[in-house]
Amino acid sequence: MTNSLFLRTAARCFGIATAATLLALPLPAMGLSAQKPATPLVTLPGNIRPDVKSAIDRGAIDSGMQLDHMLLQLQRPAVREAALEARIESMHQPGS
Repeated sequence: MTNSLFLRTAARCFGIATAATLLALPLPAMGLSAQKPATPLVTLPGNIRPDVKSAIDRGAIDSGMQLDHMLLQLQRPAVREAALEARIESMHQPGS
């Protein structure tokens, strides 16, 4: 096996193991529940970048416009972030 093939294979295995581990976490430990929220829309304060202002809004765009890319940044609830960090840390412990 060449070095780059080994690294790609190792990266894939790590990704699969990480995904499987996160999927194995119970929903309450991650700060989630199986119930749908009563209201589907939630206003998240502080999520609009300061350079986006209604004064420069040009209105709706054509529905056929295709975006080259979009960046969506989300922040996990503190309980879920702590559970994830603890889980990752436990993976680095000898004998785990």
